[in-house]
Amino acid sequence: MNHLGKTRISLYLPATTFAVMDERLLDVIIGLAAFLILVVLLAVLPLVMAPMTGYAYILAIIIFILFLSGAGYLVNGKIT
Repeated sequence: MNHLGKTRISLYLPATTFAVMDERLLDVIIGLAAFLILVVLLAVLPLVMAPMTGYAYILAIIIFILFLSGAGYLVNGKIT
């Protein structure tokens, strides 16, 4: 049983290994995705939040940081 009290059912033997994407490549993909999200947010948020353009830029940067932090946390959990 795992820590949630649920039984885990697997189709694979415990000794089965899976091919995992290289961590460096995964970091590059996440970085590019985050950069694209930042560019889109920097282009769209000031248009949506026209009277508060300064806050739109700050919000775009905060969302960018949260995306990178969340993606890094999830990837680190999957790799280790």
